[in-house]
Amino acid sequence: SNLALSGGDSGNYYLTGGTTFSGSNGTITPATLTVTADNKSRVYGDANPVFTYTVTGYQNSENATTAGLTGAPAISTVATAGSNVGSYAITTAAGNLAAQNYQFSTVDAALTVNARPVTVTANNQSRSYGAANPALTYTVAADGVGTSRGLYGSDTLTGALATTATTTTGVGSVPITQGTLTNTNNGNYAITFNDGTLTIGQAALTVTANSTSKTYDGVAYTGGSGVTYAGFANGETVAVLGGALTFSGTSQGATNVGSYAITPGGLSSVNYALTYVDGTLTVNPVPVVPVTPSISARLQGTVSKVYDGQTTATLAPGNYLLTGWVGNDGATVTKTAGVYDNANAGKDKTVTVSLTSSDFSPVGTTRLSNYILPSSVSGVVGVITPAPLTVTADNKSRVYGDANPVFTYTVTGYQNSENATTAGLTGAPAISTVATAGSNVGSYAITTAAGNLAAQNYQFSTVDAALTVNARPITVTANNQSRSYGAANPALTYTVAADGVGTSRGLYGSDTLTGALATTATTTTGVGSVPITQGTLTNTNNGNYAITFNDGTLTIGQAALTVIANSTSKTYDGVAYTGGSGVTYAGFANGETVAVLGGALTFSGTSQGATNVGSYAITPGGLSSVNYALTYVDGTLTVNPVPVVPVTPSISARLQGTVSKVYDGQTTATLAPGNYLLTGWVGNDGATVTKTAGVYDNANAGTDKTVTVSLTSSDFSPVGTTRLINYILPSSVSGVVGVITSAPLTVTAKNATKTYDGAIYAGGNGVTYAGFVNGETPAVLAGTLTYGGNSQGAVNAGSYTITPGGLSSGNYSVGYTDGILTVSPAVLSVTAISGRLQGTVSKVYDGQTRATLTPDNYLLSGWLGSDGATVTQTTGTYDNPNVGTGKTVTVSLSSSDYRPTGTTNLQNYTLPTSVSGAVGTITPTKVSVPDTQGPALGGTEVNIALIHQVNTHSSNVPTLHNDRAPTPDVPEMGCFLVASKAGVHIRTATICRD
Repeated sequence: SNLALSGGDSGNYYLTGGTTFSGSNGTITPATLTVTADNKSRVYGDANPVFTYTVTGYQNSENATTAGLTGAPAISTVATAGSNVGSYAITTAAGNLAAQNYQFSTVDAALTVNARPVTVTANNQSRSYGAANPALTYTVAADGVGTSRGLYGSDTLTGALATTATTTTGVGSVPITQGTLTNTNNGNYAITFNDGTLTIGQAALTVTANSTSKTYDGVAYTGGSGVTYAGFANGETVAVLGGALTFSGTSQGATNVGSYAITPGGLSSVNYALTYVDGTLTVNPVPVVPVTPSISARLQGTVSKVYDGQTTATLAPGNYLLTGWVGNDGATVTKTAGVYDNANAGKDKTVTVSLTSSDFSPVGTTRLSNYILPSSVSGVVGVITPAPLTVTADNKSRVYGDANPVFTYTVTGYQNSENATTAGLTGAPAISTVATAGSNVGSYAITTAAGNLAAQNYQFSTVDAALTVNARPITVTANNQSRSYGAANPALTYTVAADGVGTSRGLYGSDTLTGALATTATTTTGVGSVPITQGTLTNTNNGNYAITFNDGTLTIGQAALTVIANSTSKTYDGVAYTGGSGVTYAGFANGETVAVLGGALTFSGTSQGATNVGSYAITPGGLSSVNYALTYVDGTLTVNPVPVVPVTPSISARLQGTVSKVYDGQTTATLAPGNYLLTGWVGNDGATVTKTAGVYDNANAGTDKTVTVSLTSSDFSPVGTTRLINYILPSSVSGVVGVITSAPLTVTAKNATKTYDGAIYAGGNGVTYAGFVNGETPAVLAGTLTYGGNSQGAVNAGSYTITPGGLSSGNYSVGYTDGILTVSPAVLSVTAISGRLQGTVSKVYDGQTRATLTPDNYLLSGWLGSDGATVTQTTGTYDNPNVGTGKTVTVSLSSSDYRPTGTTNLQNYTLPTSVSGAVGTITPTKVSVPDTQGPALGGTEVNIALIHQVNTHSSNVPTLHNDRAPTPDVPEMGCFLVASKAGVHIRTATICRD
């Protein structure tokens, strides 16, 4: 008892002997745990995020629970929601953390405050040409997400909007731009700006005709007396107007005494809305000198007109009654212009006419100079009926969901330059529509009635108009989303801006939009940003809305992947430790493996070079990935002391070199003695390991694979005089020495055949696989089987390559072998009407079987598509040379007898070598009867009847019953007795052919 080790290397040994040893004095100092605050970020104006931390440094694979860790560190920052954009320290203290075997050190972090994203939309404005610009205002969207988070607290933005419009800018639309309302002037904000529109309308310009007068002179008045302008802006003059000043109205061509309208017109302008005001032409009467005697005058009948705002009256000669004439004297009044007592509509109105001597026309020999003619005449004969006023409703438009606009109207038909005020117009028309705010996009009638309109001198007619309900402009912004690599896409949502103006009026009432957003991202899409697009959320699917769509962004962040170094141990042997004992991965997505990582696995930490007894960190590293955020967790190397008392020495084992094989779907590994390294032998002792069977960590192809071998004493072969019973032999050994190379896999395209059919070949006829191991099937392959080669698109007869492709595998090295597509020629059949030939093949009997044909005598069928051919062979053979119909004609054909039509390739067809059909006709020949046979037959061509062939056996001549019997077949050679009836006699003759 009370034994203790001393000396410089005493730390590398321990006392053995069980419970009989006691009294050794030892001190264990606490290990250090490092508390590291995590870096954080947020946008300006948001509350600080929850501060988190990571604890590292646990010994012997402990964690917070097994180490008895309690309490929490104190983590804080001076930054508040109102702190400006920038970086702020996250300070860390141990706080009330406690663990029996540990002390604490801390590592600070950083809080990054980023600019707050806001959407600023310029408000649309309007003014008239020449007026000063209105105040340019804007709206800051505040939906709390994406680029529309709104201003923080009582913040306002610095800077002003801008427009290029001045008082001299012409009528039209001018953008309202961002001006100095920029990110530079607002450091805490990231501004997304939407332009507005300044609409410049026409200014009002009144053109008033100057009034003038003249004394009646019988000359028709033309033109005017100039105009006066009111309303020019920017010091402009008539020089800016287009067109040419003209005059019209009742003044043009006026001659007689009265008042007439001088109506200006003819001018035009883009920047001014022109209003014309009439002037007045007054024609005064010429004075008349009275004579004796006096004639009395009065008016009779009715003098009527439609109200025109003037007192002028038009009379006929029959409206005048003159009395006081002497004898048969008399006269008529030619003047047609008079004056009503007032211009208003009504009955029994007094009409007065001023007269001069020229207004009288004498009757017969009357001398008007002998009379004092009346200078005026009046009478209650006037009637002025109300003039028509037309009330026309104005066409209107609005967007779906807005209230109907105020319905306005235009009244036309005022007389004598009157207006509503001077005409005494009261009341208003009744104007309405069936459309409501919720009525769908379209056109609706605006109906118009006179309502309670009233005016003394007018009556009313109405004209309807149309209300156009246009699609409601809305701005739909896809909400930005985020997820980790390999995770499913989150729900794709959107925000409908609702500032009530421009393209952001918001949805009407309880309306919702039809359709869904879209993104091309899948679980296998790599880290980065992918647009969130409009998808089916279109105007087509939402007929009442005109959607302005702003894409969102789906941000795919790295997935967390933990790389944990495997812990290991060894007995002190004075050898510096290097490398590691493999790693374990946690967090792969999409069924991926270490094969997707970059870099090369390395090991560092205090374990590297460690010799003495103790615990050391095995720190993995060296790997990289775009799609994974790698976190490394240390393993522990434990170097145990060597026993001091005589004990059985332990032999340490590790694997070295490379243990490789071709992928076979199994985890079995085959080792050689050289793959084992045994250490811990005393003196010259040693042994080799004879076991060749081990196990890979998995069956997949790859490098840096962990190989493990289970060992028994029988697996060791001693070297020399070594007695293995003096040692504790290892029961297992492992190491990152495994390599499984890809197995060769041959994909062979199956051959395919087809008969030419004019169709383009595509695809293939399947494949066969050679090389699958462990019962695996094509289901383990990635990619999609494709086909290439010159077979793709092949049409014509021939041989073509079918080249497979498109497959891949981590465990197989895929090789491809072509197949063959054989396109055989198509077989063409020849078909005829009632046979194989058509039409008629005819000739006059010539004793030969030769037949002459044309291309039309051939009927070929069986062509594909628009293919075809004609037959050029014109020579065939009758079945015999005799006269007759329905004779069989046969033609022998070769490939040179066919002429293709169009783009026909005759090599794609098997052409017939002969064709026949009962289409032949041979007609009789005509013969001449020699003169020696009498006048009835001699020297003429006659239709003959073959009576009998003359030979040595018979010369009987049958009776001929008519003179034109059907002509029988005539043999090619020999002498024949023929007969023909001439008159009442039958003539006979012998005809010989040789």
